[in-house]
Amino acid sequence: MKALALFQIQLKDILKNLQVCLLFFVFPVIGFVMSSSMQDQSSFFISVFATMHVVFTPMMTMSTILAEQKEQKIIRNLAYAGVPSSLYLLVHGVLVCFLTCFTACLFLVFPGFSLDVIPFLTAVFTGVILSILLGGCIALSTSSLSSSNAVVMPFAMLFSFVPMLANFNEHLDNISNILYSKQVSIMMNDLHQINLLSSLILVFTALLLIIWFYLAYHKSMKADV
Repeated sequence: MKALALFQIQLKDILKNLQVCLLFFVFPVIGFVMSSSMQDQSSFFISVFATMHVVFTPMMTMSTILAEQKEQKIIRNLAYAGVPSSLYLLVHGVLVCFLTCFTACLFLVFPGFSLDVIPFLTAVFTGVILSILLGGCIALSTSSLSSSNAVVMPFAMLFSFVPMLANFNEHLDNISNILYSKQVSIMMNDLHQINLLSSLILVFTALLLIIWFYLAYHKSMKADV
């Protein structure tokens, strides 16, 4: 019952927010236009904008939803109801994950799509999960919706655009390898390029974000009570 109630709250928040709804289609539309107009480089543009989509979109969406709920003291009510951070994250992440992955699958039918499907979908899911965690951490670590937006935007821009810019600068390419979004971009093009170091970066990022979310969630509950 708790999970269903949280899911309904999240669904209403997304459906009533036109800006959030449109966000799920921004990068697929841009990717379609670019891959259609420059078909000789379609795979490059699909990979670039798909990476942006699975990083930028869930991060911004999750941050917006959770920051609004924190600002409206909904987390305080959840504290009274005894909702654990794991359930809160799971329920709020499911719909964002589904919508992002669903719209990411639009890239599969774009003109000139030549990437391997399994690595592509693996990269999509990995990027979405980590971005949801990061967006949630930022929302719960800030005091209001406006401050959350101010903090999450630079993070979203950094993680989504740096992998693209790294294609044109060797020095930036080497530095960007520490970012999970760069590893997602690599994975999207060729799953076999993911080595032990890449795996450690992804695992370490996931563990760090999970711990951050857990601490931020419980701090938010105490602050709101």
